[in-house]
Amino acid sequence: MCPIRDWASLEACKKYANAVYFGVSELSMRAASGIEINEMEAFVKKCHSYGLKAYLTVNSVVYNPDIEKAEKLVKKAKKAGVDAIIVWDPAVILLAKENKVPFIISTQANISNWKSAEFYKSLGAKRLRLSFTERCAWLFQADASYPPICMTSLPIAVRAPSLAERSGRCPMMKETRFQTKGSIS
Repeated sequence: MCPIRDWASLEACKKYANAVYFGVSELSMRAASGIEINEMEAFVKKCHSYGLKAYLTVNSVVYNPDIEKAEKLVKKAKKAGVDAIIVWDPAVILLAKENKVPFIISTQANISNWKSAEFYKSLGAKRLRLSFTERCAWLFQADASYPPICMTSLPIAVRAPSLAERSGRCPMMKETRFQTKGSIS
């Protein structure tokens, strides 16, 4: 899964990614998105023509005045044919469910235990996006009192920031021998 800023970055990663995630100018934490809302349908079609899944991030803080914007954005995402939206705000999760748009839980949800993962699964999440951190080995650790988060039966995408990647400070990198740039899924 590759982050996309604009049309040019889609062209740059089309041969090695299996999916992309992108934001538009509304309700996204994707910095400096060069994809406009009115371009979303054409952008998603282009992604699909390359055999890529297209995920829209709707992952900013949603305040009361933003609910109407969020609803319009979810409906436009559905019309555009996105494969899923990446969310964390409960209001946007409800809007996705109401509009039958698949959703992935964003790293902004800060999932840090298996019960949280099960909660999002019960809401209908199709995937969890987790951050690589110094304590990321908990993904696979279990003892008599709790299962590892990877046992939730949800696909897990791990966002690997460059710092953790280069420093080797994440125990999971050593345990699983991940050698990655960017995100893995």
